[in-house]
Amino acid sequence: MNPRRALVASALTALLFGSSEAQAFCRKTTCTPADSCPRSEDGCLSTGIPLRWPSNEIDVAFHEDVGLINARPAEVLAALRQAFHVWSDVTCPTASGATQRTSLRFREREQATFPINPVLAEPESYRKSNVVFFRDAGWPYRTPDATIATTRVQFSVETGIARSAQLELNSANYVFTLPDEVPKTGGIRTYDLVAVATHEVGHFIGLDHSRAPESIMAERYCEQATRCARPPIEARRLADDDVLAVCSLFPPGSRGAGNPEDSGSGGCSASGSASSSPVGWMTLLFGAATLSWLRRRSRV
Repeated sequence: MNPRRALVASALTALLFGSSEAQAFCRKTTCTPADSCPRSEDGCLSTGIPLRWPSNEIDVAFHEDVGLINARPAEVLAALRQAFHVWSDVTCPTASGATQRTSLRFREREQATFPINPVLAEPESYRKSNVVFFRDAGWPYRTPDATIATTRVQFSVETGIARSAQLELNSANYVFTLPDEVPKTGGIRTYDLVAVATHEVGHFIGLDHSRAPESIMAERYCEQATRCARPPIEARRLADDDVLAVCSLFPPGSRGAGNPEDSGSGGCSASGSASSSPVGWMTLLFGAATLSWLRRRSRV
């Protein structure tokens, strides 16, 4: 192990097994709407139950229509998978001083085929599934010109256990690039698909925005950090605080929170009935007015 990695591992070990006060990352909670909930001095939600998945193996499906860049569907899917693996491939320090891969796993399911309605934000056809899709025909949420992507998580307000999540990319108003593409010129602002999706996957697993320097979960990514001036490969990497977050939420060897309300039918969306356990809707808007990360610049 090189000296820098050894130093980082030592620091992470101290944070993981030391005081929780040193943690800079923030978690989403059952307090909703999040933009009206009280926050602590470090910007984290201070009320509500932290969200968590019932299992550390989370199902996810990608929609068969991969967006306006669907001339290269295989490459688009590879980029989306890469964003999920950025989190699940993290190695965490252990109390013994060794490192071990986080217990977070994503299990890809059959591609989704539901029709994507450009006006309806929450159709029944997908809100009970863990799914990733592009919105080409229109963006049904507020601030379409300032929201690059959004991740919506459904959860039990009584337990904080997540039931399902939807990661939506605003391809109707933004241009995404694949890992091997050179950013476009001529005044057209483009966004690296892997970097955007990696930030959203952080919300998918329960993280809120972070004030930690260089965090992939920074609220206004391009304005509060220097990542956007870096080569794409570096801009997609997790910062130390992001590694600490995933290692804390999904430590090596852990199996997950469990779900006492689960009906036993399996899958992340099987969590009992709404009548016995109220469900809260959390909108993690990736935009300027509320929970923004990247903000669109004017196109010439």
